Amino acid sequence: MKSYKRNSIYEAAAAADKLASSLMKKLRVGHRLPPSERSIFEVPHRLRVVNKDSFIPQTVSIGPIHHKRSERYEAMQNHKFHYLQQFLNRRRPFTTLEDCAKDCVIMLKGYEEKARKRYADDIKLTSDEFVEMMMLDGCFIVELFLKHWKLSELADSQYDHLFDRTSHNLQNMIIEDLLREAGVKFKAAPPGTHLLDIKFQNKTLEIPTIQVEDQTEPLFRNMIAYEQCYGEMSYMVDYFFVLNDLISSPSDVALLERKGIIINWLGDEEEVSSMVNKMVKNAYFTGEDFQYKALYKQLNDHYHTPWHRRQAKLKHDYFNSPWSLIAFLAAFAVLICTFIQTVCTIIQTVN
Repeated sequence: MKSYKRNSIYEAAAAADKLASSLMKKLRVGHRLPPSERSIFEVPHRLRVVNKDSFIPQTVSIGPIHHKRSERYEAMQNHKFHYLQQFLNRRRPFTTLEDCAKDCVIMLKGYEEKARKRYADDIKLTSDEFVEMMMLDGCFIVELFLKHWKLSELADSQYDHLFDRTSHNLQNMIIEDLLREAGVKFKAAPPGTHLLDIKFQNKTLEIPTIQVEDQTEPLFRNMIAYEQCYGEMSYMVDYFFVLNDLISSPSDVALLERKGIIINWLGDEEEVSSMVNKMVKNAYFTGEDFQYKALYKQLNDHYHTPWHRRQAKLKHDYFNSPWSLIAFLAAFAVLICTFIQTVCTIIQTVN
């Protein structure tokens, strides 16, 4: 009986050791780096489910995440090898093609572990497959730039990086409300203005021009997904929350088109309105670091100023067309003439 109990204890201890070992292995895989240091993620399901096609490469796949769909990008894989050969040939006649390729492989082998740790999920590629992927994709990107731009042009170009910028809603103040009830004007910002630089001054909401085409939605959805995964920025989420607050119907899109704020290459205002309203669906938004906090305060203060609303109502109800203004001026002129005539009559009577 004692022997049986001893065996049970040993078996339980062995099972506990096995489970602890398994947990430690999973911990080593799941926590390779602190969350803040991981920078490459798969798009969360809550964002991907809104529009799956926006997160699938259409022409070329870079990196290991879509590597399993390699047959879909077979034609571009051949182009990658062609670009790799052209890139390696740049070292000639200083070294042979084989030696150059070997040097690249040795260098990338040294970076493999560090590169793998940057992915939030474990990469199911062998060491050779992973290094080949890094070399093929990396050289393809570099050669692509080198073929179309001179190094001096790339070095001298000064482009603002999209992210080099450092309860807030508009209370459902859509464009119609801002126009009709508060007298706010809409204007396209000067060319070259950063996309995120939305300003309100002199009763005018100045918004940089955005071009909407076939690739607009996938581009911004991937930016938003990156922000949501990385957790340290929300520039695009904030930007589309503003647009979402302003646009509620195709007529709002049409007005922004007339003002030059939206250039619609899709040709359908309904499609643009739907895209904007769904862009931040299921996205997390706390509002703590909302970059348009000051803008919203300005708009809310303007909207709730009684004089501004009276001005806007007067203009909308009585001066909403040139003919209304002409009729008012004519009536005012008649009133003045009548007043003058009355005064003259009184003076003559007294005399």
